[in-house]
Amino acid sequence: MQEKKALRKRMVGTCPAVPLIEGSEDERVTSPIILRYSIIFSLNFQILKSHSHFHASILFLLPKLSLQFAFYIPNSCIMGKGAGCIPSKNRPPPVADDPPTHSDQPPSLPPNARAIEPDAPPRQDTASSSSVPGDAKLKIFIVFYSMYGHVEGLAKRLKRGVDGVEGVEGVLYRVPETLPIEVLNQMRAPPKDDSILEIAPEDLEAADGLLFGFPTRYGAMASQMKAFFDSTGNLWKGQKLAGKPAGFFVSTGTQGGGQETTAWTAITQLAHHGMLFVPIGYTFGPGMFKMDFIRGGSPYGAGVFAGDGTREPSETELALAEHQGKYMAVVVKRLAKS
Repeated sequence: MQEKKALRKRMVGTCPAVPLIEGSEDERVTSPIILRYSIIFSLNFQILKSHSHFHASILFLLPKLSLQFAFYIPNSCIMGKGAGCIPSKNRPPPVADDPPTHSDQPPSLPPNARAIEPDAPPRQDTASSSSVPGDAKLKIFIVFYSMYGHVEGLAKRLKRGVDGVEGVEGVLYRVPETLPIEVLNQMRAPPKDDSILEIAPEDLEAADGLLFGFPTRYGAMASQMKAFFDSTGNLWKGQKLAGKPAGFFVSTGTQGGGQETTAWTAITQLAHHGMLFVPIGYTFGPGMFKMDFIRGGSPYGAGVFAGDGTREPSETELALAEHQGKYMAVVVKRLAKS
């Protein structure tokens, strides 16, 4: 017992001042808490050291624990400073310069806030706003090239299907011809329908949906339609057509002439513009599975077999085109609502 008292007295007399972590360099105190726990750890260290069965690693860690504990006492817990968890008895109670007052009135705004309030733009509810007015119809542009009239016949039935959906309207356009009239006469191409306007590339931006129709040339689109796509560079540069739904309908000379390849090789045009390709799949129903007669069309879109140019589209091929127009109109309407 006498040894413990002597050790405690010796440690209290020689313990250096410990700098506070939150205080300035000049603010140094000798904390009774630090001294107390330093003494306790030191006494326990002496007791454990004399114990023959205690592990030697504990003896090595105790001085470190004592030192770390001493230096991480926060300033608010130093007795005698009156700053926190162990307040000083000599510390006077806090006196506020301006005692808080309770009021039911909301805090007043600064003068400049009221001055700029009327000039602030009105807040708009984006959830209730719509890009399409309630009385305006969604427009699907049916853009095609037709030399002998087969694709044009499909385009007109596509328009009937589009117009059959409430709130959606189909608009027929043809792409510019690239062949001179002399060549067209030698190919015995019939004259164009003047009631259908030629489309310019910048007109595509006004469409809510697009349906492109063209005949095949070696399993790909005709050069007239390809030339039109090549002229849409400015739209591509600004990605003005990105997100617009689009589909295809085609015409081929024979059964193996490209009813599918003519459509899927054209998907690259849509991909670079960021448009959404909308195939019809097998939504036409049993008419897609009948094999007792020749029928154009595929899951990519409506189609017709032209043969040598004298064969007219069958009623099944025209009905499939009308179904595609209606199907695309429903898709465009759903996208507009979302």
